[in-house]
Amino acid sequence: EPADMYGGAVAEDFDGDGWVDLFVLGGEAPSHLYMNQGDGTFAEETTARGADQLPDVGAAAAAADYDNDGDMDIVVVSPQAPHHLMINNGSGQFTVDSTMLTEPESMATSPSWGDVDNDGMLELVLGEWNSETAYAYDVDSSPSSDLDTLAEAPGRPNQPQTRPTLIGSTGFAPLFMYRNVGQGRLELYEFRKIRAIDLWVFAPRFADLNDDGLADLAVVSDFGMSRVYRNIGDGMFELVAGAADVFTDENGMGAAIGDYDNDGDLDWFVSSIFGQTDVAKAGHGGTGNRLYRNDASMAFSDVAGDAGVREGGWGWAASFGDLDNDGDLDLYHVNGWVQDEREGDPQEFNDQPAVLFENLGAGAFEEVAQAAGAADNGQGRGVILFDFDNDGDLDIFLTNNHEYGVDGATSIRNPGAPVLLRNDTVNGNHWLKVTLEGTPPLHRDGIGSRVYVTVGGVTQMRELHASTNYLTQEPGRIAHFGVGVATTVDEVRVEWVDGEIDILTNVAADQQISISGR
Repeated sequence: EPADMYGGAVAEDFDGDGWVDLFVLGGEAPSHLYMNQGDGTFAEETTARGADQLPDVGAAAAAADYDNDGDMDIVVVSPQAPHHLMINNGSGQFTVDSTMLTEPESMATSPSWGDVDNDGMLELVLGEWNSETAYAYDVDSSPSSDLDTLAEAPGRPNQPQTRPTLIGSTGFAPLFMYRNVGQGRLELYEFRKIRAIDLWVFAPRFADLNDDGLADLAVVSDFGMSRVYRNIGDGMFELVAGAADVFTDENGMGAAIGDYDNDGDLDWFVSSIFGQTDVAKAGHGGTGNRLYRNDASMAFSDVAGDAGVREGGWGWAASFGDLDNDGDLDLYHVNGWVQDEREGDPQEFNDQPAVLFENLGAGAFEEVAQAAGAADNGQGRGVILFDFDNDGDLDIFLTNNHEYGVDGATSIRNPGAPVLLRNDTVNGNHWLKVTLEGTPPLHRDGIGSRVYVTVGGVTQMRELHASTNYLTQEPGRIAHFGVGVATTVDEVRVEWVDGEIDILTNVAADQQISISGR
């Protein structure tokens, strides 16, 4: 059921007071807007701020200033169209538009915002974990209602070129791009010159993966269908060749993008399923996560095994963040799956703890969730790393799906509760947070621009974004850096998407700064 996979949330400063708030979707229950009070607490203000107007079940959400008016708007996708834009009036009050976003018609997954043509206006991409019965087959395909036709088990699923091609009711494959045409309007358009097969999409995400200043599109998909689209300009994309040989994740679920090895380019982590025996019986591949290391030219190689991040159970959302402020990106991802109403579903993933991979440097990670107090064992779906208390370290917010229990002879479904883990690490390390203020034709928050911080000859990079990692979204317009024991940052360098560069030197640590573009 769609509800088994959902658990959306987004963290952003919706009222502009400098404290990051939370909007948490309820799945089959009402959603909640929690406003940060600045004292370590949140106040539930859903109705008071007009955030109770969503008529349907909420699956996933992403926030961005899509209309460039200086405040954070929210897109909410639902299991059935239409989907909804919550438009912010500037003070954290929302009105809902349900007329623009009519695709996908069913099983929508993670939305992501990005400026694909660098005009300062953000486009929107929506994925669909599609139901094949809602689509017509191409003339060269053979209809089938059996999922095993699309995903062999055990082992690697069929190669993409051997799969049936599904074409949506509008003529689009199940990956949908909306162009921002200004005046608050989004219009659906075909962003590929050559139609591609996009099935079972979980997490499409914008990022400049080849360092050419254009936002590419990394698409995490179930059943061996993950792929990358290269931005070729004018809002158009082409499929990167050889995806079937390079992107070998069997059940792509969640995505994290970041420069984990501090070599100046963006790497791509894809969560998947690790577990051989019961998973294979249920028809899923079970060789685990993938960490696709990038050499800056989109020549990816999977190093998950060598890095020590292969095993994560039945993974979902994932996020990179420097949780110990030591100058490199750690990795956190949630997991879990239990569905005892369906015969044959694996039970080994019930009550598995979330995983925290601490970056040890030199390309290696160590799993430390239990020792760090971050091993939540709920049915995790979403995760957000953000500094909710403005003390300079990243806290963890995660969403949990329902769990099944038994009441006598009856199977019952218990709702999962979200969890907020405050980071109380005491290690003497310091930090810096950077936001950008773009001027036209740049986006107001500098989405797509990069911030580089150099301390002691080591340079870290963050690309500002407004993408989800699977159902959930962190405040990606705030670049957070751990700088270790340094109390002064040697250099802060901003590379705007239009090629302009700003440099600050000898910046004091332990503060948030804002840099304005020309």
